Amino acid sequence: MIVWCEYIDDADQCHSCHPYCDKCFGPSKVECITCVVPRLFDNEHCVMHCPPGKFGMYGQCYPCHHTCKECTGGEPNDCTSCDKDKFGNNLYFFKGECREDCPAFHHPAADNVCSPCSRNCEVCIDSKHCVKCSSGYYPDSDGCQQLNCGEGEIEDLDYEDCVQCAEGCEKCTLDDPRLCTLCKGGYYIFHQRCYETCPAKTFKNESTMECTLCHENCIDCDEERCYWCETGFFLSESQCVQTCPSGYYGNEDSAVCESCYPRCSMCHGPGFDDCDICESSYILQNGKCISDHSVSCKQGTYWQDDTGTCQTCNDLCRTCTGGESNECTSCPSGLYLYGQVCVNDCPKQTFASLINEKCEPCEEGCEICSGNKNNCHQCSTRQHRPLYLHMGRCLSECPMGYFESTNNICAKCDDACESCEDTPTNCQSCVRPYVLDNNSCQMKCSRKHYATAQRRCKRCPAKCEKCNEHRCTECSRYFFFHNGTCVQDCPRGFFQNTQTFTCTSCHPECSVCDGPDSDDCEGCANPSLIIHDGQCLKFCPEGTYTDKETEECQECDKTCRTCQGPDSTDCIYCRDGMIKNRQGHCVMHKDCALNMYMDKICKSCHKKCYRCYGPTEDDCLSCNHNHFLLNTTCVNTCPHGYYTDQNRRQCFACHKSCKTCNGRSSTQCLTCKADWYRLNLMCVKTCGSGRFANGSSGVCENCHASCKECWGPGDTECLSCQDNNFLMKSENKCFPSCPEQYYENKWEQTCERCHPSCKTCDGKGPIRCTSCYWGFQMYGSICSSQCFAGEYLLSEDPETQCEKCHDTCLECKGPGPNNCTDCHLGLLINLADGKCLNCCKSALPDVEDCCDCDMSFDECVLRKAVVVPDETGGGKPALFAVVSVLLIMGIGIGIFLLLKTRSKSKPINRGKYEKLPNQAKSIPVYNASKDSVSFRETQATEYKDHLDEIYDEEDDDDIVYMGQDGTVYRKFKYGLLDDDDDDELEYDDESYSFR
Repeated sequence: MIVWCEYIDDADQCHSCHPYCDKCFGPSKVECITCVVPRLFDNEHCVMHCPPGKFGMYGQCYPCHHTCKECTGGEPNDCTSCDKDKFGNNLYFFKGECREDCPAFHHPAADNVCSPCSRNCEVCIDSKHCVKCSSGYYPDSDGCQQLNCGEGEIEDLDYEDCVQCAEGCEKCTLDDPRLCTLCKGGYYIFHQRCYETCPAKTFKNESTMECTLCHENCIDCDEERCYWCETGFFLSESQCVQTCPSGYYGNEDSAVCESCYPRCSMCHGPGFDDCDICESSYILQNGKCISDHSVSCKQGTYWQDDTGTCQTCNDLCRTCTGGESNECTSCPSGLYLYGQVCVNDCPKQTFASLINEKCEPCEEGCEICSGNKNNCHQCSTRQHRPLYLHMGRCLSECPMGYFESTNNICAKCDDACESCEDTPTNCQSCVRPYVLDNNSCQMKCSRKHYATAQRRCKRCPAKCEKCNEHRCTECSRYFFFHNGTCVQDCPRGFFQNTQTFTCTSCHPECSVCDGPDSDDCEGCANPSLIIHDGQCLKFCPEGTYTDKETEECQECDKTCRTCQGPDSTDCIYCRDGMIKNRQGHCVMHKDCALNMYMDKICKSCHKKCYRCYGPTEDDCLSCNHNHFLLNTTCVNTCPHGYYTDQNRRQCFACHKSCKTCNGRSSTQCLTCKADWYRLNLMCVKTCGSGRFANGSSGVCENCHASCKECWGPGDTECLSCQDNNFLMKSENKCFPSCPEQYYENKWEQTCERCHPSCKTCDGKGPIRCTSCYWGFQMYGSICSSQCFAGEYLLSEDPETQCEKCHDTCLECKGPGPNNCTDCHLGLLINLADGKCLNCCKSALPDVEDCCDCDMSFDECVLRKAVVVPDETGGGKPALFAVVSVLLIMGIGIGIFLLLKTRSKSKPINRGKYEKLPNQAKSIPVYNASKDSVSFRETQATEYKDHLDEIYDEEDDDDIVYMGQDGTVYRKFKYGLLDDDDDDELEYDDESYSFR
């Protein structure tokens, strides 16, 4: 009869495995190599179900992806439940993945599952409370309601609100609500604007409800004729001409070709004395066309052709051309000539001129004026286009900075508005540095808007939080910036950088990755390469094999030196102290138990080892419960520079930039090494714009919102400012505008001090003043004293009185040394306090304030004086210095003598750390000084003293230290040699200090 032999004992006898085992190397249920169906192999056990964090495949339990709590496979989308990430933050289950956040339209529910929000809700707290609705909807107590905007409104989907279009618009664009696509009834459209009254150079087209352009050079017209021409043109029979026809002249005020006086064939005005050329039978005299006989008539009479004599003028005329009251050519005192009639009061649209005693016309469009034609008080009412009163003149359009009010007066816009409509604050453009945001002038655009070159705020593209005129610069939540657009999922070859919220390129070797470095790969760019610990390699390294299913390098079983797969226990060569059995698995020497190793005789592994292979007890293959394998050592917790893999019960090295971490990637750092700073979960050398490196915490922290660069979080720790802000260097603070006595340096974005002679200025130096102090007069852009050079104004009442400037000032604006505006040769002015100071004589500290002329010779760079305390008030710095030197020398001699005395006592032996024995290597003893231990971090673990009995559990364990190179050292006592009573210095594992 043939007997199936499952394993052979030391006596070459066949035995059956434990019922759970299919293959084994001993009778115990923890000595299985493979398991019977349906059991699964997991850490030398055969189990019915894989524990949490693992899944069953090919009769073995494999770790889930690190994001999963439970799973059906090893990929990130094979999860069936989620727990927390390595920082203790909840992960949420959605479509087989465990995510940091639930996607849009979902919310975290019970058991950390992403459940759907209510209908049309994009972001919600739970199924009943919506925070952000889908496009075209807005949240209320009953969920998401459809956004139904009324006439003259447009949907603002980002803000879930209706935006009011400009007046007269029935429909408009969201980017600029002033741009209309359809007008309300009674309004006319022109260049995407709706007008109740068409603007200049256009007229109403009732059939199309549009404003149609007038003919060339006409600025006021209707469909049939022109009513008003551009400057330089005159209206003649509905045409705009530059030269009027014969018998007409161009009236500059009315811009109309008007008739000359009847006797004139050419003229330059309407009066009888405005003729240039007369009709036949008349002669020109002083602009008048008169009969040749009228020359002989005296004042107050006129020539009458019928009688051939000079006749008396009408009583109302002083001179005349006929006997009627409407034939006057000049008037008696107190009366004014209007046409050829003398009147007491000039009619509307004219004014009484005291110069020529005539009623002269007001400026065109003025109804009532006085004194001169440009001093209008009331404008005429016009049928086609209203006129607006502005500074004594009637205009068809108000100038920049004013708007057309309801009483036909040009009213002033708000100070920040460059132009406005209807009200002072309904701005259409802004003065610098303001920008136009929704018809309001602000220092910066509102959220999700950017300023154009014309300083108008326009909406950023969808999904974009910040942008400029050319591209998006920052994305909304849940989106990542890529090639100028915002995407929810980064394309292949990029990873979602949660520090910068951008799609950042993978390393060139990676096709898929979770970080920027060469060891962050999840897929290889070269398909012939294979992944191991995030790196793309040509061959799997020793101790690993190629997994055909995952196309990754998987760890060989700890019993193998090398293996070939498909299982981790398919060894090619075994570790020292182990042999290959008939099934090709490496097992302990047949004479030794599982927790022992062969070193001539069977010796027990260290108490923390589950299995070991020698040549010492510390060469572990796996660890007992609650311990983790670090190289070949079992430790309670993984040391700095390593992270714990709970599934594999091992310690693995962090990324090179991390001091502590929770994974191998560069994006999984918890703290950083020296000279590196943590930015979210990455360690960086420089923190970048808007952040500063906090040396005490080792973290990149945010600057104040006003700072672009800074050295601390406060608003007085700025190095440079955000756009449209200026740095006040003396305060290290950013302001939207500079205070008085400072000007805005646009290039450097700083507030610079004006020259002391200027009260306000727009640039550097004494020739850029915009206003002056009392006692100075402005000449162009220079402020000059009203007194002689070297003096300042003391008083003006009852007469000008000046006083001499301080001796240090060449010129000044007041008494004392702090009011200088110019200095004598060899001195420089300190703009901060108006003092004239000498150049510093050396690099050493001075006893007086001085200017560092090596740094600048056109502006004082102040160097403050060193203040030496003087209790006597006598000022004896030399004596003080001598006494200080003698005191220091005395203290030094005392310390030297003390040390000499102590050196005669018994020497203290430096504590030593001896390398634990290892027959495979020979490493010299390492003498660790106090400094090297105190300030260099080492990894520590407790071991049982292997010189004592193996099973003596009650003896104190030695403390050993593992250096960063993997070398392990045992701690000795620090004590005095040849002295029975040791003064012991103990090493404190917690604080790394001596006590």
